[in-house]
Amino acid sequence: MKAEMDQEEEGKVAPKAQQPEGISLHRATELINLLISCSYSVRSFPAKWQLIRDKLEQIHSSLAAAAEGDNSATNSDIVGLLQAIKSTACETQVLANRCNDESYGGGKLHLRSDLDVIASKLHLLMRRLEEIYASGILTSSQAIVVSRPGVGASWEDMRFYVKDLISRLKIGDSEMRLRALNALKQVLCDDDKYVRILVAKVAQGVTLLVSFLESQSEGVQEEAAEAISVIAGFDSHKGALVMAGAVAPLIRTLEMGSELAKERAAGALKKLTENSDNAWSVSAQGGVSTLLKICGDASSSRELIRSACGVLKSLSGVEEIRRFMVEEGAVSIFVELSRS
Repeated sequence: MKAEMDQEEEGKVAPKAQQPEGISLHRATELINLLISCSYSVRSFPAKWQLIRDKLEQIHSSLAAAAEGDNSATNSDIVGLLQAIKSTACETQVLANRCNDESYGGGKLHLRSDLDVIASKLHLLMRRLEEIYASGILTSSQAIVVSRPGVGASWEDMRFYVKDLISRLKIGDSEMRLRALNALKQVLCDDDKYVRILVAKVAQGVTLLVSFLESQSEGVQEEAAEAISVIAGFDSHKGALVMAGAVAPLIRTLEMGSELAKERAAGALKKLTENSDNAWSVSAQGGVSTLLKICGDASSSRELIRSACGVLKSLSGVEEIRRFMVEEGAVSIFVELSRS
């Protein structure tokens, strides 16, 4: 199978690196995409193939982002990486064929070990690809390559789309991240299936989203706060946000973010603290004082004050926090607001 793939490369690809066995970004992307499709037909070792497929999808998203741009595979680091991707893709295809062969050529234990080795190789390739992006040698296209699945799309297509967006958030510049965040926020708002996929099926997806609350880009911070606010609207997913450490950066956004980011962060906290849930998490991060300051600031927007009051109302359900609010001057602040 490896020989066949090599022959296909020689017949179809015009080397951009001026090397006899060169492979383009586009062709590498196609090879990985074909391999992902092929992996779905493998019935043996489903858990290991799911892990391999996850890594292939990450590599595919990263390559596709670059392939749509004006990148030439002439740098020695890129040439070496693409050759390694091609070689590993061939090895993976051979393993897929062995798994589909009932004889399991070499035995199950040996095959299981080979699958672990391939998963490790793919992980290292993804790390190398991220390092090349970070170095600035390779740049991402501004376009979102993978189209949003249509109505009635399969769960797997939806999951692939979300993972593609997450990959772009990891490797993209501020503009690409903003586009990816906007697309992610849109699908989260439109269909709760995407919320479940992000929270339960995409490793570190929520944690990555929370990290963008600390972004120096106002637009990225605002979009991240809105996406988090959507997730916070689901009782079953609030715990995932708290576990990802969302409370502290949401409060910092209230203190230092743009007006829109503050409004969205306050909305997320309001949802997170309904019925006094997570009240202590907010209080422990200094959230009570920050929220009272917002309510007492005449320059705060009405939407921001409304959400801040909603959070404080939930927090007041805890007696110790209620006493602290009184000590911090909450009564006079609320009386003044009632006259507004």
